[in-house]
Amino acid sequence: MSRPKGRAKIVAEQKKLEELAARKAAQAKKKGIIVALTAAGIVAAVGAAVVFAPPPPGIDVPALPPSHLTSLTEPHIPYTSSPPSSGPHVGAGLPPGFDSPDPIPPEAYVHLLEDGGIVLTYDCPDGCEELRAGLRRFMEERAGRMVLTPYEGIVDPDGNARRAAVVAWGRILYLDELNDDTLSDMETFVSLYAGIDYHAG
Repeated sequence: MSRPKGRAKIVAEQKKLEELAARKAAQAKKKGIIVALTAAGIVAAVGAAVVFAPPPPGIDVPALPPSHLTSLTEPHIPYTSSPPSSGPHVGAGLPPGFDSPDPIPPEAYVHLLEDGGIVLTYDCPDGCEELRAGLRRFMEERAGRMVLTPYEGIVDPDGNARRAAVVAWGRILYLDELNDDTLSDMETFVSLYAGIDYHAG
């Protein structure tokens, strides 16, 4: 059998090179499609996670300017939530872990919120020692600037009376009882909003 010579040999080599190049191009195209589909899948998964992720616990409350008062009784603009989560206050702070049997006026505790603290409030005209004890336990088990106080008239933005509220600067988590779900929400709330210094705005 004679070998291809001259032009025939060049044509055969050219054909082999073209076939190899075509195979490589097909492989590259296939790889590009796989990469593109993978990237699109990742983007879709992240987008779905963002769209369908539950919102953080609590509600935003329009923050009032943190003006300083000379006394607890000095007149000032009205607070925008019950319990208040921002606004006018005296400059003295409260010690962390403070559990007051008597209501702490908002003018006294709002400074703690401005410093990144959390205020746990409860309103139980008929008594709620179990709820109060649970809030106290929650506070004692966590390091950080947190105080516990009764607050008369906890009312959510829809006008519903509530038994308790966890308050940060400009955000409130309303609740009526402590159970696994509400404790989990409180834990998330504190992890998201505690420790933020709002003096810088």
